[in-house]
Amino acid sequence: MQNVIRKSALALSLSAAMVLPATAMAAEGHKLDSFSSVVDQAKEYGFTHFVEIQTADRSSIDVEGWVGENREAEVRFSLDGQVLEEEVEQDDDAAYGLTAEQLSDVIDALKNADIVSLDSIDLEERYVEAEGYGSDGKDYDIKLDRNTFEVVRKSEDKW
Repeated sequence: MQNVIRKSALALSLSAAMVLPATAMAAEGHKLDSFSSVVDQAKEYGFTHFVEIQTADRSSIDVEGWVGENREAEVRFSLDGQVLEEEVEQDDDAAYGLTAEQLSDVIDALKNADIVSLDSIDLEERYVEAEGYGSDGKDYDIKLDRNTFEVVRKSEDKW
């Protein structure tokens, strides 16, 4: 009976050892340069305003925003800039969100706040919210003023 318990414990330990590295890698987000590169690709695609950019998986990033004045778009880009999925639809609302230049300012502010990789950037009514990882490896929630892109809050996400 003890032999069975030991084998089960060993199998569980080995399973955990194989899963943990994958979990740790997923928790790192994408490097800021990857986000910047995808923003450049999104501009080439035709995005004029950005509402949300989010890590989709290890090899792609989702971009949500506006292509032109009245077409809302959600596009998944690979890290090398290929369009993997896209959904574009007419919308009577005027385009809103951050321009590519403003998004570049947000990424610079995050670099200055010692953020080295990101899970997401999300435009809210008064703030730009980001989830990312510092050079210390910790997971942070960052809130930036929507007008100045100054970091208003950087708190460790313990969940």
